[in-house]
Amino acid sequence: MAGASMSRPELVIPVADLERGAKHAEFVLSEAWLRRALEGTDATTTAPGKVEVTVSKNGTSVLVRGQLTADLTMPCVITLDPVPVPVRSDILLMLSPKSGATTEHEGHVARRKPRPPKADAAGVPEKARSGPERGGRSKGPGKAGGGDGHWEETPILDDETAGQDTYDGHEIILDDFVREFLVLELPMFPRRSDLPTDSAAANPPLPADSGPAGAKPIDPRLSPLAELKTRLEQKIKKE
Repeated sequence: MAGASMSRPELVIPVADLERGAKHAEFVLSEAWLRRALEGTDATTTAPGKVEVTVSKNGTSVLVRGQLTADLTMPCVITLDPVPVPVRSDILLMLSPKSGATTEHEGHVARRKPRPPKADAAGVPEKARSGPERGGRSKGPGKAGGGDGHWEETPILDDETAGQDTYDGHEIILDDFVREFLVLELPMFPRRSDLPTDSAAANPPLPADSGPAGAKPIDPRLSPLAELKTRLEQKIKKE
């Protein structure tokens, strides 16, 4: 995801801790952390969030599974009133050592591969709140490095493949990853749930006196044809 990396990382797990087996960790997302993560969005928060993860090592790769929880608000696109946005997102990452990683304590991670946004409850292709398909960045056969590939040639990746990335140094720093999962859960067009839906008909009902008694009203769009038909009938009678 585009955007600056999170400063002052707080969601840190030493790689050395994984040598003794899988590690379960719980992190509190402070309001200050959430405000930094939500910079550039319309979302706000008034309470801390939480991240629970289980991290395990498989060879040199690191598997991260868990869940992100946060209660946010966003302005309604109709009234601008605050709309509750509960975030409950599953986290799945497969991190491999970054090529050329040093043995020094560096403590940062490479940027994640971008994923498409979800759609909101109004039906706009959203955030998918329920796990949308993710498209990879690779082109179709013979298109590597080129710009002529079509979207039909882009493979659809499952959650595990889309969650692959890298890490540096002796620490797994999850701040940037968690921020991405958080922002991807924001609806594009939040709307108050108590607003009435627009159920007005595309064409207004015809007046009661628009036709003979008992006759089916004529669609206004067909009026020119009805008038032409009447003229033809009158012409035939005269002949």
